[in-house]
Amino acid sequence: MPQVQVQKIRNGYFSVRKGNRKPKVSFLAQGNRLFLACSTALVFVAFALAFVWTNYQAIQMGYLTSNLHQERTQMIELNRKLKVELANLSSLDRLEKTATKDLGLVTPKPEQLQVVE
Repeated sequence: MPQVQVQKIRNGYFSVRKGNRKPKVSFLAQGNRLFLACSTALVFVAFALAFVWTNYQAIQMGYLTSNLHQERTQMIELNRKLKVELANLSSLDRLEKTATKDLGLVTPKPEQLQVVE
């Protein structure tokens, strides 16, 4: 194996003879490595963004579910109150009182009744 001959240049630096240098890596080979590194980084960033986006969507769905649950609870309470109000408004005692006081109606006499068959 031949020994590499070096020449001493100013300030202690050495230079290898031209024939003994390593061959330079071609520009395309360097580009392939760069492309591989960039594509790997791009895939990593895409997965990271997908992960963040899915977590964001899950949080938004949680907020929406919570709001819908509150709205449902309010609707159930409103429904209960409306049922109570309907029962009060349609009670026979209230209707009879309204008919006699506000409208001036009286109960019919037995001779005023007519039975329809």
